[in-house]
Amino acid sequence: MKISLGHIKQGLFFLKTAYPHMSPPTEAQAAAWLEFFASVNPEDFLKAIKSHIATNKFIPCVADLNELLNPPKNDFGAQKIIQAIGKFGSYDEIGAKAYLGDLWPAVERYGWKNLCLLEVDQLPTITAQLKQVVEVINKRNTESASLQRLDNSRESLEVIGMASGLANLLDMNK
Repeated sequence: MKISLGHIKQGLFFLKTAYPHMSPPTEAQAAAWLEFFASVNPEDFLKAIKSHIATNKFIPCVADLNELLNPPKNDFGAQKIIQAIGKFGSYDEIGAKAYLGDLWPAVERYGWKNLCLLEVDQLPTITAQLKQVVEVINKRNTESASLQRLDNSRESLEVIGMASGLANLLDMNK
């Protein structure tokens, strides 16, 4: 299904409702947004608007919604970290930790406040370094899970061995 001006106006209405300080959308704005989102599925468009409303204090621009509709591939969480920096700033480390979840161990390597103070031109370098850190953490987690499975298997074999030994002992007592 192709997005229509009606879908765009519905999305802008959601935004106006969620952000009361937003100026009422004009026909020209709606037409411009229709041009930007012409290839987008209307349901995905409305989901992106609702997602933005649920997670951001500020009115989205076209680029914000495009990021939600077309997330970068394999950025290893860099975009989510950048969003967290914008959303929480350096003062709400606890909120950022909860928001970032599994990415937090990688963030801890750099320090939350240090990441918040980065310059825009440092982002490609940090993204590359973050990729390496996330890969190392994932590898360690995989190895840890494998070792845990191995320990569980070893324990199972010990229990089976004890049960087998107990069965043999009972057979000898007969």
